[in-house]
Amino acid sequence: MACYLRNDGAGAHLAWSINVLTLRGERIREVTSFIGAEHFTSFGLPASLP
Repeated sequence: MACYLRNDGAGAHLAWSINVLTLRGERIREVTSFIGAEHFTSFGLPASLP
């Protein structure tokens, strides 16, 4: 899951973190977060959204 934070000064939502959910059955067992815009390019995601 990609997370973007609103930056009023930039007038956009800027890349913040990629969160990976590990599931066990129907429940979330673990959340691993990779914080930083540098991770977005690996997944072909934009650095910002309007």
